[in-house]
Amino acid sequence: MKYLLAISFLFLSGMPSKGFGAEGLQRYEINDEGIKKRIMSFLKESIGPEHNFMVEETGIPGVYIASFGMQVVYISGDLKFVFKGDLYDTATGQNITIEAKKKLRALAFESLDHSTMISFLATDSKNTKKNIYVFTDVDCGYCRKFHKEVVRLNNKGINVYYLAFPRAGQEGSTYEKMVSVWCSSNRNEALSVAKKGRKIPVKKCNNPISGHFKLGLEIELKGTPAVFSDSGTELGGFIEAKDIERMLLREKS
Repeated sequence: MKYLLAISFLFLSGMPSKGFGAEGLQRYEINDEGIKKRIMSFLKESIGPEHNFMVEETGIPGVYIASFGMQVVYISGDLKFVFKGDLYDTATGQNITIEAKKKLRALAFESLDHSTMISFLATDSKNTKKNIYVFTDVDCGYCRKFHKEVVRLNNKGINVYYLAFPRAGQEGSTYEKMVSVWCSSNRNEALSVAKKGRKIPVKKCNNPISGHFKLGLEIELKGTPAVFSDSGTELGGFIEAKDIERMLLREKS
């Protein structure tokens, strides 16, 4: 939500604020690097310096792609125009916006502390092919069905990293169950038991669920399970192990 509000502010802010009139723009060299710095400064002043911004060229003369959080916008080099939506390369058919969001998701997963996730690792560590990241809810029917595929995924050399995303939010019985799972001394076993619909001991501790939930909201999850590859590609919801393996091999080629 905060990113949506930030983008709304960016659109409503109109022309660049003080420091970005004709005199302000003269502080920057008129080349790609100078323009990128100008856009970066504009974003920091308009939205806030606490965000991590990235600005890159799009291949369209005078138009740049800017990202922060999981959001992507396009900005003209003179700062007169900002637009949000899907941008396609007609020569390749590639959706530039989706590719940019994939990169952002990949960076987010890479920066996560893996110890905050519940990890089901490949059976043969020497034959590990890929990692997948799965947002899960212990009371979600398809999440329970997906969990039955984890052994097959591990046998195929695929590591499964679970992140918590209680669909009803950070309160209620499902959230409390997930806190108990993440606070358990054996989180893998607790998760497997909870996904069978059985009771687990009530536990409380400092836990990473709010961080996982926040990331899920930023990614704009539409449901659980939500499966992503290392590259940030959204593979889908419930998917059988053989299909995930095929998708990952196709991604690798």
